[in-house]
Amino acid sequence: MRFSALFAIAVLAHNPCLADADDCLRNQCPVLKIVPGQDRSGDVKFAFESRRERYDKANRKYVWCIEADRDNPNIAEFKWGLNTDPCKYLCGLIEPGRGSPAVKYDGSDPAELDRSIVYTRKNRDEWRMHPTKTVSSRTIGSAAQLALVLPIQFPAPGANPPRPFVNDEGLIQIDRLSSNRDALLAFLRQEKEVSAGGELTVTLPRSSAIANALKTNTYEKYDPADFVRAKTSLQSSLSYIGGLPMLAYNLTLFSDDKDSFRLETVLSQVSVEIGISPKTDSWFFPFPARKLFSFSRPGYIELSKTVLEGSIVHAPATLQVLVGGVDVGGFDVSLFAARP
Repeated sequence: MRFSALFAIAVLAHNPCLADADDCLRNQCPVLKIVPGQDRSGDVKFAFESRRERYDKANRKYVWCIEADRDNPNIAEFKWGLNTDPCKYLCGLIEPGRGSPAVKYDGSDPAELDRSIVYTRKNRDEWRMHPTKTVSSRTIGSAAQLALVLPIQFPAPGANPPRPFVNDEGLIQIDRLSSNRDALLAFLRQEKEVSAGGELTVTLPRSSAIANALKTNTYEKYDPADFVRAKTSLQSSLSYIGGLPMLAYNLTLFSDDKDSFRLETVLSQVSVEIGISPKTDSWFFPFPARKLFSFSRPGYIELSKTVLEGSIVHAPATLQVLVGGVDVGGFDVSLFAARP
Protein backbone atom coordinates (compact mmCIF):
# COMPACT_ATOMS: atom_id res chain seq x y z
CA MET A 1 0.00 0.00 0.00
CA ARG A 2 1.33 3.47 -0.90
CA PHE A 3 -0.13 6.90 -0.27
CA SER A 4 1.01 10.04 -2.08
CA ALA A 5 -0.27 13.45 -3.12
CA LEU A 6 1.97 13.12 -6.18
CA PHE A 7 -0.47 10.60 -7.65
CA ALA A 8 -3.29 13.12 -7.43
CA ILE A 9 -1.11 15.71 -9.17
CA ALA A 10 -0.33 13.22 -11.93
CA VAL A 11 -4.03 12.44 -12.42
CA LEU A 12 -4.87 16.13 -12.68
CA ALA A 13 -2.04 16.71 -15.14
CA HIS A 14 -3.34 13.87 -17.34
CA ASN A 15 -6.88 15.32 -17.46
CA PRO A 16 -7.24 17.02 -20.87
CA CYS A 17 -10.31 19.01 -19.74
CA LEU A 18 -9.10 20.39 -16.40
CA ALA A 19 -10.67 23.70 -15.40
CA ASP A 20 -12.38 25.36 -12.46
CA ALA A 21 -15.85 23.92 -11.97
CA ASP A 22 -18.83 23.87 -9.62
CA ASP A 23 -20.08 20.90 -7.57
CA CYS A 24 -21.40 19.23 -10.74
CA LEU A 25 -18.09 19.68 -12.60
CA ARG A 26 -19.60 21.85 -15.31
CA ASN A 27 -17.46 23.77 -17.82
CA GLN A 28 -14.62 21.24 -17.82
CA CYS A 29 -15.02 19.47 -21.20
CA PRO A 30 -17.05 20.25 -24.35
CA VAL A 31 -20.58 18.89 -23.80
CA LEU A 32 -21.94 16.52 -26.47
CA LYS A 33 -25.23 15.63 -24.77
CA ILE A 34 -27.02 16.74 -21.59
CA VAL A 35 -30.32 15.64 -20.04
CA PRO A 36 -31.32 17.91 -17.12
CA GLY A 37 -34.31 17.71 -14.80
CA GLN A 38 -35.68 18.55 -11.37
CA ASP A 39 -38.14 17.37 -8.74
CA ARG A 40 -39.75 19.95 -6.46
CA SER A 41 -42.82 17.94 -5.50
CA GLY A 42 -41.88 17.03 -1.93
CA ASP A 43 -39.82 18.19 1.02
CA VAL A 44 -36.66 16.83 -0.66
CA LYS A 45 -36.21 19.11 -3.65
CA PHE A 46 -33.39 18.60 -6.12
CA ALA A 47 -32.10 19.18 -9.64
CA PHE A 48 -30.12 16.67 -11.64
CA GLU A 49 -28.39 16.15 -14.95
CA SER A 50 -26.52 13.51 -16.92
CA ARG A 51 -23.90 14.53 -19.51
CA ARG A 52 -21.65 13.05 -22.16
CA GLU A 53 -18.54 15.13 -22.85
CA ARG A 54 -15.54 15.01 -25.16
CA TYR A 55 -12.43 13.62 -23.45
CA ASP A 56 -9.66 11.80 -25.34
CA LYS A 57 -9.08 9.47 -28.31
CA ALA A 58 -10.48 6.40 -26.54
CA ASN A 59 -13.05 7.77 -24.10
CA ARG A 60 -16.00 10.04 -23.55
CA LYS A 61 -16.46 11.54 -20.11
CA TYR A 62 -19.85 10.75 -18.53
CA VAL A 63 -21.16 12.77 -15.58
CA TRP A 64 -24.22 12.19 -13.41
CA CYS A 65 -24.93 14.82 -10.77
CA ILE A 66 -27.68 15.53 -8.23
CA GLU A 67 -27.95 18.95 -6.54
CA ALA A 68 -30.03 19.20 -3.36
CA ASP A 69 -31.99 22.40 -2.80
CA ARG A 70 -30.45 24.68 -0.17
CA ASP A 71 -33.81 24.94 1.63
CA ASN A 72 -34.15 21.18 2.17
CA PRO A 73 -34.77 20.55 5.88
CA ASN A 74 -32.27 17.70 6.20
CA ILE A 75 -29.56 15.75 4.46
CA ALA A 76 -30.98 13.22 2.00
CA GLU A 77 -29.91 9.92 0.46
CA PHE A 78 -30.13 9.40 -3.31
CA LYS A 79 -29.78 6.39 -5.59
CA TRP A 80 -29.60 6.73 -9.38
CA GLY A 81 -29.96 3.52 -11.37
CA LEU A 82 -32.58 0.88 -12.07
CA ASN A 83 -34.60 -1.56 -9.98
CA THR A 84 -32.09 -4.40 -10.28
CA ASP A 85 -29.07 -2.12 -9.78
CA PRO A 86 -30.14 1.07 -7.93
CA CYS A 87 -26.56 2.36 -7.49
CA LYS A 88 -25.45 1.86 -11.10
CA TYR A 89 -24.74 5.58 -11.65
CA LEU A 90 -24.38 6.84 -8.09
CA CYS A 91 -25.51 6.39 -4.49
CA GLY A 92 -24.81 8.75 -1.64
CA LEU A 93 -25.73 11.37 0.91
CA ILE A 94 -26.22 14.94 -0.33
CA GLU A 95 -26.35 17.97 1.95
CA PRO A 96 -28.73 20.90 1.41
CA GLY A 97 -27.28 23.28 -1.17
CA ARG A 98 -24.62 20.87 -2.43
CA GLY A 99 -24.18 18.76 -5.55
CA SER A 100 -22.75 15.26 -5.76
CA PRO A 101 -21.29 14.03 -9.08
CA ALA A 102 -20.16 10.66 -10.38
CA VAL A 103 -17.78 10.54 -13.34
CA LYS A 104 -16.98 7.59 -15.58
CA TYR A 105 -14.79 7.23 -18.68
CA ASP A 106 -15.91 4.96 -21.50
CA GLY A 107 -15.55 4.72 -25.28
CA SER A 108 -18.43 2.42 -26.23
CA ASP A 109 -21.44 3.60 -28.22
CA PRO A 110 -23.62 6.26 -26.54
CA ALA A 111 -27.11 5.53 -25.22
CA GLU A 112 -30.05 7.32 -23.60
CA LEU A 113 -31.90 5.02 -21.20
CA ASP A 114 -34.96 5.02 -18.94
CA ARG A 115 -33.65 5.05 -15.38
CA SER A 116 -34.85 6.34 -11.99
CA ILE A 117 -33.68 8.36 -8.98
CA VAL A 118 -34.96 7.22 -5.59
CA TYR A 119 -34.48 9.39 -2.51
CA THR A 120 -35.41 9.92 1.15
CA ARG A 121 -34.72 12.29 4.04
CA LYS A 122 -32.43 10.74 6.64
CA ASN A 123 -34.92 11.24 9.47
CA ARG A 124 -37.60 9.41 7.49
CA ASP A 125 -37.96 5.99 5.89
CA GLU A 126 -40.12 7.18 3.02
CA TRP A 127 -38.49 6.47 -0.32
CA ARG A 128 -39.84 8.28 -3.37
CA MET A 129 -38.97 7.71 -7.04
CA HIS A 130 -38.40 10.08 -9.95
CA PRO A 131 -38.12 8.44 -13.42
CA THR A 132 -35.82 10.11 -15.93
CA LYS A 133 -34.04 9.65 -19.22
CA THR A 134 -30.35 9.15 -18.50
CA VAL A 135 -27.29 9.69 -20.68
CA SER A 136 -25.21 6.52 -20.66
CA SER A 137 -23.20 4.19 -22.92
CA ARG A 138 -23.48 0.60 -24.09
CA THR A 139 -20.88 -0.63 -21.59
CA ILE A 140 -21.92 1.53 -18.61
CA GLY A 141 -25.64 0.93 -19.10
CA SER A 142 -25.45 -2.81 -19.74
CA ALA A 143 -26.16 -5.62 -17.31
CA ALA A 144 -23.32 -7.12 -15.28
CA GLN A 145 -21.51 -8.92 -18.04
CA LEU A 146 -18.23 -8.73 -19.90
CA ALA A 147 -17.98 -6.64 -23.05
CA LEU A 148 -17.03 -9.11 -25.77
CA VAL A 149 -14.25 -8.53 -28.28
CA LEU A 150 -15.54 -8.39 -31.86
CA PRO A 151 -13.81 -10.10 -34.84
CA ILE A 152 -11.40 -7.79 -36.67
CA GLN A 153 -8.82 -7.72 -39.43
CA PHE A 154 -5.32 -7.03 -38.19
CA PRO A 155 -3.27 -4.14 -39.60
CA ALA A 156 0.41 -4.18 -40.45
CA PRO A 157 2.76 -3.66 -37.46
CA GLY A 158 3.11 0.01 -36.55
CA ALA A 159 0.17 1.13 -38.69
CA ASN A 160 -2.43 3.57 -37.41
CA PRO A 161 -5.59 1.96 -35.95
CA PRO A 162 -7.97 1.20 -38.87
CA ARG A 163 -11.76 1.43 -38.89
CA PRO A 164 -12.35 -1.99 -37.25
CA PHE A 165 -10.69 -0.57 -34.12
CA VAL A 166 -12.88 2.55 -34.14
CA ASN A 167 -16.58 3.07 -33.40
CA ASP A 168 -18.94 5.40 -35.25
CA GLU A 169 -17.82 8.36 -33.13
CA GLY A 170 -14.19 7.79 -34.08
CA LEU A 171 -13.13 6.52 -30.64
CA ILE A 172 -10.49 3.81 -30.40
CA GLN A 173 -12.00 0.62 -28.97
CA ILE A 174 -9.28 -0.64 -26.65
CA ASP A 175 -10.77 -4.13 -26.30
CA ARG A 176 -10.66 -4.65 -30.08
CA LEU A 177 -7.27 -2.97 -30.43
CA SER A 178 -5.73 -5.19 -27.75
CA SER A 179 -6.37 -8.26 -29.90
CA ASN A 180 -3.41 -7.12 -32.02
CA ARG A 181 -0.40 -6.54 -29.80
CA ASP A 182 1.55 -4.56 -32.42
CA ALA A 183 -1.37 -2.18 -32.97
CA LEU A 184 -1.89 -1.78 -29.20
CA LEU A 185 1.79 -1.01 -28.59
CA ALA A 186 1.83 1.53 -31.43
CA PHE A 187 -1.19 3.29 -29.90
CA LEU A 188 0.22 3.29 -26.35
CA ARG A 189 3.62 4.46 -27.59
CA GLN A 190 1.88 7.50 -29.08
CA GLU A 191 -0.69 8.22 -26.35
CA LYS A 192 1.43 7.09 -23.35
CA GLU A 193 -1.66 6.01 -21.34
CA VAL A 194 -5.35 5.21 -21.64
CA SER A 195 -7.68 4.55 -18.71
CA ALA A 196 -11.07 3.16 -17.74
CA GLY A 197 -12.75 3.76 -14.41
CA GLY A 198 -14.58 6.43 -12.49
CA GLU A 199 -14.68 9.01 -9.71
CA LEU A 200 -17.33 9.69 -7.07
CA THR A 201 -17.81 12.61 -4.69
CA VAL A 202 -19.01 11.28 -1.33
CA THR A 203 -20.29 12.94 1.84
CA LEU A 204 -18.73 11.29 4.90
CA PRO A 205 -20.22 11.47 8.43
CA ARG A 206 -17.61 12.70 10.88
CA SER A 207 -18.29 9.96 13.44
CA SER A 208 -19.68 6.45 13.76
CA ALA A 209 -22.54 7.80 15.87
CA ILE A 210 -23.66 10.11 13.05
CA ALA A 211 -23.28 7.30 10.52
CA ASN A 212 -25.47 5.00 12.61
CA ALA A 213 -28.11 7.72 13.06
CA LEU A 214 -28.23 8.08 9.28
CA LYS A 215 -28.49 4.32 8.85
CA THR A 216 -31.48 4.11 11.22
CA ASN A 217 -33.13 7.29 9.84
CA THR A 218 -32.87 9.04 13.20
CA TYR A 219 -30.60 11.94 12.19
CA GLU A 220 -32.95 14.78 13.17
CA LYS A 221 -31.08 18.09 12.98
CA TYR A 222 -28.79 18.78 10.03
CA ASP A 223 -25.47 20.42 10.91
CA PRO A 224 -22.84 21.02 8.18
CA ALA A 225 -20.13 20.41 10.77
CA ASP A 226 -21.24 16.77 10.96
CA PHE A 227 -19.98 16.01 7.45
CA VAL A 228 -16.94 16.25 5.21
CA ARG A 229 -16.77 15.86 1.43
CA ALA A 230 -14.26 13.58 -0.26
CA LYS A 231 -13.58 12.27 -3.75
CA THR A 232 -12.79 8.61 -4.35
CA SER A 233 -11.74 7.02 -7.62
CA LEU A 234 -11.13 3.54 -8.95
CA GLN A 235 -9.07 3.53 -12.15
CA SER A 236 -7.53 0.95 -14.42
CA SER A 237 -4.92 2.11 -16.91
CA LEU A 238 -2.85 0.80 -19.80
CA SER A 239 0.49 2.51 -20.30
CA TYR A 240 3.61 2.05 -22.39
CA ILE A 241 6.61 1.20 -20.17
CA GLY A 242 9.86 -0.24 -21.51
CA GLY A 243 8.24 -1.38 -24.74
CA LEU A 244 5.52 -3.32 -22.89
CA PRO A 245 1.82 -2.69 -22.16
CA MET A 246 1.46 -2.20 -18.40
CA LEU A 247 -1.95 -2.76 -16.77
CA ALA A 248 -2.39 -0.99 -13.43
CA TYR A 249 -5.18 -0.44 -10.90
CA ASN A 250 -5.36 2.39 -8.37
CA LEU A 251 -7.81 3.34 -5.63
CA THR A 252 -7.80 6.90 -4.24
CA LEU A 253 -9.44 9.00 -1.55
CA PHE A 254 -8.77 12.74 -1.37
CA SER A 255 -10.52 15.80 -0.01
CA ASP A 256 -13.08 17.47 -2.27
CA ASP A 257 -12.33 20.80 -0.60
CA LYS A 258 -9.21 22.92 -0.89
CA ASP A 259 -8.56 22.43 2.83
CA SER A 260 -7.85 18.73 3.39
CA PHE A 261 -7.41 19.05 7.17
CA ARG A 262 -11.06 18.18 7.91
CA LEU A 263 -10.82 14.93 5.94
CA GLU A 264 -7.50 14.07 7.59
CA THR A 265 -9.14 14.55 11.00
CA VAL A 266 -12.07 12.27 10.15
CA LEU A 267 -9.79 9.54 8.77
CA SER A 268 -7.70 9.63 11.95
CA GLN A 269 -10.76 9.25 14.19
CA VAL A 270 -13.19 6.91 12.42
CA SER A 271 -12.89 3.83 10.22
CA VAL A 272 -13.30 4.73 6.54
CA GLU A 273 -13.16 1.78 4.17
CA ILE A 274 -13.72 1.23 0.46
CA GLY A 275 -14.87 -2.10 -0.88
CA ILE A 276 -14.49 -3.34 -4.47
CA SER A 277 -16.75 -6.16 -5.60
CA PRO A 278 -16.50 -7.64 -9.11
CA LYS A 279 -19.87 -8.15 -10.79
CA THR A 280 -18.44 -11.03 -12.82
CA ASP A 281 -15.88 -13.75 -12.05
CA SER A 282 -13.27 -12.26 -9.71
CA TRP A 283 -10.34 -13.83 -11.60
CA PHE A 284 -10.53 -10.96 -14.09
CA PHE A 285 -8.92 -8.63 -11.53
CA PRO A 286 -5.35 -9.21 -10.26
CA PHE A 287 -6.12 -7.87 -6.78
CA PRO A 288 -8.13 -9.23 -3.81
CA ALA A 289 -11.83 -9.36 -4.65
CA ARG A 290 -14.48 -8.22 -2.15
CA LYS A 291 -11.84 -6.87 0.21
CA LEU A 292 -12.24 -3.69 2.27
CA PHE A 293 -9.37 -1.23 1.80
CA SER A 294 -8.86 1.07 4.79
CA PHE A 295 -7.74 4.71 4.57
CA SER A 296 -6.12 6.26 7.64
CA ARG A 297 -5.20 9.40 5.68
CA PRO A 298 -5.89 10.80 2.20
CA GLY A 299 -3.94 9.22 -0.63
CA TYR A 300 -3.91 6.31 -3.03
CA ILE A 301 -3.46 2.57 -2.97
CA GLU A 302 -1.77 0.81 -5.86
CA LEU A 303 -3.88 -2.34 -6.11
CA SER A 304 -1.90 -4.07 -8.85
CA LYS A 305 0.57 -3.44 -11.66
CA THR A 306 1.47 -6.09 -14.19
CA VAL A 307 2.40 -6.58 -17.84
CA LEU A 308 -0.63 -7.28 -20.02
CA GLU A 309 -0.16 -10.71 -21.59
CA GLY A 310 -3.45 -11.22 -23.44
CA SER A 311 -6.24 -9.00 -24.71
CA ILE A 312 -8.51 -6.59 -22.83
CA VAL A 313 -12.16 -6.93 -21.84
CA HIS A 314 -14.33 -4.44 -19.95
CA ALA A 315 -15.30 -5.95 -16.59
CA PRO A 316 -17.85 -4.28 -14.26
CA ALA A 317 -17.26 -3.79 -10.54
CA THR A 318 -19.00 -2.04 -7.65
CA LEU A 319 -17.25 0.48 -5.39
CA GLN A 320 -18.73 0.97 -1.91
CA VAL A 321 -17.71 3.53 0.76
CA LEU A 322 -18.25 2.72 4.43
CA VAL A 323 -17.87 4.86 7.55
CA GLY A 324 -17.83 2.91 10.80
CA GLY A 325 -19.16 -0.05 8.84
CA VAL A 326 -22.14 1.96 7.49
CA ASP A 327 -22.62 2.21 3.72
CA VAL A 328 -22.61 5.93 2.77
CA GLY A 329 -22.05 5.86 -0.99
CA GLY A 330 -21.00 3.94 -4.06
CA PHE A 331 -21.42 3.26 -7.76
CA ASP A 332 -20.70 0.80 -10.56
CA VAL A 333 -17.60 1.22 -12.68
CA SER A 334 -16.23 -0.56 -15.75
CA LEU A 335 -12.54 -1.48 -15.64
CA PHE A 336 -9.99 -2.90 -18.02
CA ALA A 337 -9.31 -6.56 -17.31
CA ALA A 338 -6.99 -9.07 -18.95
CA ARG A 339 -8.59 -11.95 -20.81
CA PRO A 340 -6.43 -15.03 -20.13
